[in-house]
Amino acid sequence: MNLFKFGSFLLLLGLIGCAEDVDRFTPDERVEEPLVGEIGRFFEAVGTDAFSETFNEHIDWGTRIITQHQTIIDIPAEAFEDDAGNICTGIVEIQVIELRTPGEILLAGIQTTSYDNLLSSAGEFYLSVRQNGQEVNLRPGKQIRWRVNDPDPQERMELWYPVSETDPVTGQVVRTWDDADDDPDTWDNVMITEWEVFQDSTQGGWITGFGYECWSDSLKWINIDLFLDIPEEDRTDVCVDLPAGYGNVNTAVFLVFHDFNGIIHLPGNPETMQFCNYYTQFITVGVPIGAPVSFVVISEQGEDCYHFALSETVIEENHLEMLSPEKLSFEEIKEIIMGL
Repeated sequence: MNLFKFGSFLLLLGLIGCAEDVDRFTPDERVEEPLVGEIGRFFEAVGTDAFSETFNEHIDWGTRIITQHQTIIDIPAEAFEDDAGNICTGIVEIQVIELRTPGEILLAGIQTTSYDNLLSSAGEFYLSVRQNGQEVNLRPGKQIRWRVNDPDPQERMELWYPVSETDPVTGQVVRTWDDADDDPDTWDNVMITEWEVFQDSTQGGWITGFGYECWSDSLKWINIDLFLDIPEEDRTDVCVDLPAGYGNVNTAVFLVFHDFNGIIHLPGNPETMQFCNYYTQFITVGVPIGAPVSFVVISEQGEDCYHFALSETVIEENHLEMLSPEKLSFEEIKEIIMGL
């Protein structure tokens, strides 16, 4: 299963490459001299192995999964059914992906926004279940219990599900998050709790934890996030200016926040030929003035030829960041991002 096609949800990427004779930035639909490279190949090469775990579990009476991050996932009995509505019994294959850090979210997750608002993430999580090679569904009325370790949990965290917003004029799709209870003014679907649970004695017996607890009635992606209510007057637009030869096809630009666990993707804007925080005429993710951030640029300028730029700064009103990416290896770029 190619999760990064699902992950492209988030990133709104085109694809990239290593040429120095490209004359200018052009929007994807008006390319006169095609940009070299496909940025999607970079994210496909990253893969999910570093974030993913697979469990083979007998589910007739329910099961408990404890991940490498000590996240506890409790699945009730008769939780799954196939497309024909038959209850699944016996052994299933369960895949779990956990994204905790800004670098992990950047490489493999959906940006931390809800339409035009920023979110601070306590983690993005993916859960899929397969039996006999086929994906199965969570049965109506069943819920999965999540307990996520966090030594310094924040109040007002909520549960979020991924959604897509389409610009009715351009048809452009923006991947974002929607509040699971459809009410960002309440925050009663994620609790801060302490727990002690028993796992197989061969794995250490009793384990304790402290952090977030919630129940999901959905498979695939979930997100535990804090809604950042930033006044309009404290927000601004930001743009990144790159040399010729960088566009949506071969380049991805991100803004990583230092004061909270959040990132946004900055798509190439064909009007200004810059990478900015507005996606469509209806969706602009306002960036807080004064926020310490890192701008991250990844570009594939030819097969196995990557360019990269990282700039740490503080956001000013109508911020414009001028960057000139330099050639780095795939492993060098991945290591830098994972350290964010």
